[in-house]
Amino acid sequence: MERRNFIKNTGLTIAGLALSKGIYSKNISNLKSLNIIVLLSGGVRYIDIIDETNHQHAILFQEKASMKVVCKSRVNYSGNTLEHDPCVIDFLFGLPNDSSKKILISNKNSTVTKAVADANLPLEIITTSSLNIDHPYRNDAAIFESATTFLNPCENLTLILNLEDTDIAHCNSEKYFDVLNYYNQQINHLCNKLYAKQSVEKYDAKLIVAAVLGRNNFDNELTSEHNKNGCDHYDESARKLFCFETSYAEVFEINFDNQIYNSKELLKLNKNISI
Repeated sequence: MERRNFIKNTGLTIAGLALSKGIYSKNISNLKSLNIIVLLSGGVRYIDIIDETNHQHAILFQEKASMKVVCKSRVNYSGNTLEHDPCVIDFLFGLPNDSSKKILISNKNSTVTKAVADANLPLEIITTSSLNIDHPYRNDAAIFESATTFLNPCENLTLILNLEDTDIAHCNSEKYFDVLNYYNQQINHLCNKLYAKQSVEKYDAKLIVAAVLGRNNFDNELTSEHNKNGCDHYDESARKLFCFETSYAEVFEINFDNQIYNSKELLKLNKNISI
């Protein structure tokens, strides 16, 4: 199966792609803020998602909802340790200290869950248990299911999903791609709900998908002697990250932002997503 089914974004940056006059004619300051931040914390290999040479992207956002997508293709991890816990903490410290409610949904057995709790960040933590399904993404399936219960809040809300099942790539590259394809389905499902007419009339809705930890090649010499089907994220090349930012638009549109961003400052520097 062709795993890197790239789609081109030529011709999509048309000046006439304006926000809906009907829906956005009202002042968005009257709308509640609803932000979903999807953290790809298990480690995703950069070249599985981004093809810089041909200015294309793969796997994620293959369906075209009513939204504008900005792909920040040059995000660098700024921390010292290439491991899950510090990478997530590094990103979360960039959250603005505002009055919106912030909720992290994470697997109860994840070391990230404990690390975030110990970091005393200004957010609520909701833990999930694995769903009783025989798939490599069963932990994250429970997180996505939990997230759907928060899509009609009565207050300003930032919902953060900590996804880690791509870590299966340590031992199985085939299942790693199964997880990525599952993420694509679930993220597009969230976007279809966020940018439906009944939602954008109530909320200033945004969604961010950010890799907080990269992954090295499957033939990386650090693991090839032990498992030729697996890969790691311990080489410095795993600092190469990416981030997709989405917001409502009448017609699907994707643009690439090739500026260099620091992972710790990514949310603070964000000009397209208001959190």
